[in-house]
Amino acid sequence: MFNFVAYNSYKFFFAPRYYILNDTQLIIVRPIANKVFERKSIVNAKVIDNAAFLKIQRTFGVGGLFGYFGVFSGIYVFATQKKNGILFTTASDNKEYIISPDDTALYDNLISKTN
Repeated sequence: MFNFVAYNSYKFFFAPRYYILNDTQLIIVRPIANKVFERKSIVNAKVIDNAAFLKIQRTFGVGGLFGYFGVFSGIYVFATQKKNGILFTTASDNKEYIISPDDTALYDNLISKTN
């Protein structure tokens, strides 16, 4: 019983809730340990569709009720849903990340500032 509660608590507390994009940072807001990216370190961003999201395999991550986070096919995912996906690369660690904002203004703003 304890393992069930602990595992589901982990999924809840580290799952992405929403995103904040300001002039200097992209912040992935989670109940514990927000993930912060410096805006200047995001070198490439592109839209991915639902079909592309479905093709990635979960390597070490969580997907379902609380969102999607972890490593999926070598890509770090912090998604609240499978639609509105943005795949971006950072210069600081040369890794790829996927987010999925509800707000299309954030979506358009991130893509226009990096491409």
